[in-house]
Amino acid sequence: ATRVFHNGRLDAGGRFYGLWTGRDNVLRLQSRIDGENVCSIDLNASQPVLFSSLMGVKLKDRDSWYDLYGEIAFPFAEKPEDIAPIRGTLKRVGVELIGTGNHLKANPSKELIEDTGITQELWDTYRSALIDHIPALELMNSDHLNGAGFISYHESQMMLLSLQALMAIGIPAYPVHDCLIVKVSDQDQALQVFRDIIRSYIIDHSSGRIDVTVAVSVEDTDTRKRVNGFYH
Repeated sequence: ATRVFHNGRLDAGGRFYGLWTGRDNVLRLQSRIDGENVCSIDLNASQPVLFSSLMGVKLKDRDSWYDLYGEIAFPFAEKPEDIAPIRGTLKRVGVELIGTGNHLKANPSKELIEDTGITQELWDTYRSALIDHIPALELMNSDHLNGAGFISYHESQMMLLSLQALMAIGIPAYPVHDCLIVKVSDQDQALQVFRDIIRSYIIDHSSGRIDVTVAVSVEDTDTRKRVNGFYH
């Protein structure tokens, strides 16, 4: 595995990369550890939730959530089947804002327009909705407090501590940015360790002493379930 840092500093980035991280998720879930089936434990809306928590700012008007992006997208959907594509576009808007560290980014990227057909009006609407629900986004900047710097560094440190804690109890795990790949037989224990490590890390590093258990998705080749996140 290789860690990739950014901007010539060791507190920006630091995600882990290996042969498995470049594989399609479908192929990863068809892989085996010790000959056993695997599952993924994936943080839901990891970057906005982790950034908000570390900056000591809660998500607006919610004590718990299952799928933050989906819940923000829900009011914009006229039909249930509209939620998924709206959620996907809304998440892409969030990723662009967080990636640039600019919550007031004026325009969508060319790539986002080509991929989703988003209009300027929709961009403005979704951007405003994200800022409303995730007020900590206003604290970002283009220097370090963004997805490539501060957020991915702390995310990677949480992952490193989780890997070490799992190793100590004999559970092999592979990191994929904000996701762990573990044996299905280790799923429950790994899920508990992962969430506990993140909770402790945020308590130790949050400027506002936020106490949060993060929401996750657990997926194998046959099933996918969401586990809610909540403030204590």
